[in-house]
Amino acid sequence: MIFLNIKRSYSAIRFRFLDDWPPVFHITQWKAGSQWIQQILARCAAHKKVLPSFTGHEPICRNTVYPAAYITREQYETLNAPSDSKYFVVLRDPRDILISGYFSVKFSHPLLPGIAEQRQQLASSNFEDGLSLTMETLVRPCVEIALSWAKSGAQWIRYEELLSRDVELLTKALLVDCGLPIKKQVLKEAVLACRFENFSGGRKPGQEDVNSHFRKGIAGDWKQHFTPRVKAAFKERFGEALQLCGYEKDLNW
Repeated sequence: MIFLNIKRSYSAIRFRFLDDWPPVFHITQWKAGSQWIQQILARCAAHKKVLPSFTGHEPICRNTVYPAAYITREQYETLNAPSDSKYFVVLRDPRDILISGYFSVKFSHPLLPGIAEQRQQLASSNFEDGLSLTMETLVRPCVEIALSWAKSGAQWIRYEELLSRDVELLTKALLVDCGLPIKKQVLKEAVLACRFENFSGGRKPGQEDVNSHFRKGIAGDWKQHFTPRVKAAFKERFGEALQLCGYEKDLNW
């Protein structure tokens, strides 16, 4: 009888834990796999209240996952969130953000407010001018997000490593660091189901389709597109940020 009481008490405690856990934020940049991660979360944790995306205006609730939070460390600290809230951060090389963002806005991104105007501007510009425009409209706010987290000393996941170690890194981030009450096998199955080949119609990473939101699925694509002029402009605007975020040791790239 005593054993049964102890067992029931343990079960009650475990149930309360699983039924009451802190909010979890997926903090990232635009074009850093935000929708990829959101799809994984939606598959493995839909019953845990995964929102479509984070706007910054909704009340912060327990037992909820907030994906695609495009916010700086300073913005995160101003949220009216429980003190035990958890987060994981995914950041990407801003040079790849530039190329991915350019093709997305010009060809494949849904025409949300502001996108239609940018698409017209890119359509009427040559490639180099279009990249210069994208540096200001997209890369600059993404770099601000990256610098705020890199300078804070917080741990973060490189998008480039996530491409090759998705199961390992997301298991650690979601289950170990954030403590999401999800079974390990369920998470693994969700990650495997959301890999590039399954969302690209069977294309392998590196096989490009500019009209697809899942255009190419690789890291380092910027090297195929940076002209001397684009490289010089990028170094002038974001060269220091690349070094602070650990993507380059100096400007000799």
